[in-house]
Amino acid sequence: MCDPDSSGSGGGISPRDYRLAFWGTFYAIALARLGRLVDAYEQAKLAVRRDPRFYAARLVLAFTLTQLDRSEEAIESIRQARRLRPKLSFAEIQLLLGRRGGNVVQPLWTAVADR
Repeated sequence: MCDPDSSGSGGGISPRDYRLAFWGTFYAIALARLGRLVDAYEQAKLAVRRDPRFYAARLVLAFTLTQLDRSEEAIESIRQARRLRPKLSFAEIQLLLGRRGGNVVQPLWTAVADR
């Protein structure tokens, strides 16, 4: 399995590097698209831990949680993303997750946006 923590040449990214959350988030998206939802969930969760202020990681976490039938946790993850980025729009979610991914979380987004 490819690990975004190391480059394979001994020059890996420092565990404190803020970019790990970014790369881990997009690695999680790739894993989800390959149907590896549990692995995608783990990577998204790790990305959130690495940078709790990176709202995109929380959206990918919400997407994976939705796919794993954990809607309540997914809703909370969307709420947290909205707290971090108050101007967050559904169009932005679709840019991150793609049209199909956006459609997966759209009912939860609507529930959160209506409150």
